[in-house]
Amino acid sequence: MYATDAENSITARIYYHRRQNKELSECRNRGILQESMQLIRNMSVFRGKEIDDSIISKILLRHIE
Repeated sequence: MYATDAENSITARIYYHRRQNKELSECRNRGILQESMQLIRNMSVFRGKEIDDSIISKILLRHIE
C-alpha cells in the first residue's frame, strides 16, 4: 500500500513542526543556561570571588543531568 500525496504532506508537516519545536526548546534551554551562568557570575563577584565559566558550566551541567 502506497501513501497518498495528502498523507505524505501531513507527515512532512508533522516532522517539520516537531523539528521546529525541538529547535525552539533548545534555544529556550540555552537562554536559561546563559541566564543561570550570569546570575552565578554576579553572585560570585558580589561575594568578592570570581568563578571561572568552566567551573560554572560543570556545576550547572551536573544538576541538569
